[in-house]
Amino acid sequence: MAFTEIYMRYADSLLHLAFRKTNCKEAAEDIVQITFIKLWARRDKLQINHSLKAYLYASTKNNVISFYLRQLSKKTITLESVGEELPPQFNTQQDIDYSNTLELYNESLHQLPDKCREVFVLSRKGYSLKEIAEIQNISPKTAEVHIGKAIRFLRKKFAGNHNLFLITMGIFFK
Repeated sequence: MAFTEIYMRYADSLLHLAFRKTNCKEAAEDIVQITFIKLWARRDKLQINHSLKAYLYASTKNNVISFYLRQLSKKTITLESVGEELPPQFNTQQDIDYSNTLELYNESLHQLPDKCREVFVLSRKGYSLKEIAEIQNISPKTAEVHIGKAIRFLRKKFAGNHNLFLITMGIFFK
């Protein structure tokens, strides 16, 4: 009975939180379900030091982070996925230039250390330093260092073509 009351009281707000973080209804529902499954599984051993609400929100946020880590491990940025963002009005020469730039970008990105690349990609997807730090289990300062390292590395790769570097930084990570 108590578990049902907890579920009825908090499920909607947790679902809203998870949806805001994932922008995917199915993923949000799965995340909230995992939160309550973990609560049920740990019910006998669980010691909540603060409020139940705070515990559930923190658990849901951690499950969102786990969701993104699973997604990140499954997916890397590919030439095809970035190429899908091409505007249809590109002409043949622009297509060739864009393909060459994408190829150089992908090659360069995969030369970065894994952690550095993951942090950099998350930063270009709009995550804050704090969010990246939580997802990657590092400090915000370390996340900032990884991003700076990646940008310096890409800047060197695109040396001699400042416009190409700016286009790469702007277009590829919208």
